[in-house]
Amino acid sequence: MMVVGGVNAQTRSFTFNNSASKEGFSTTSRSSSGIRIRHSLKKLTLNSIVDNGYFGEQIELSGIFLPADQGKPDLPTNSCFVAIPHGSTISSINNGKRIWHNNSHMPAD
Repeated sequence: MMVVGGVNAQTRSFTFNNSASKEGFSTTSRSSSGIRIRHSLKKLTLNSIVDNGYFGEQIELSGIFLPADQGKPDLPTNSCFVAIPHGSTISSINNGKRIWHNNSHMPAD
């Protein structure tokens, strides 16, 4: 991680034990009637930094992530495209989540 004009104050790492063989999106099953896509993380790091007198946290994940709009929270984002045929239905199942409270994320550059 490169921080311009900042000081790395503290790092907290979180490791997730899941059965996925790789991080990110993967197709777990597909047929003529549907597709199942999984997204998983193995590790997440919160870097507490001070940049130009502003204290905040940056989330560090492995892989390639899309940049946030300038000034908005610098949250890692990735995506995948799936073609959905006209008239099809979509369902989402969230099997696991972890929520952190009272975080102050750095704005995107």
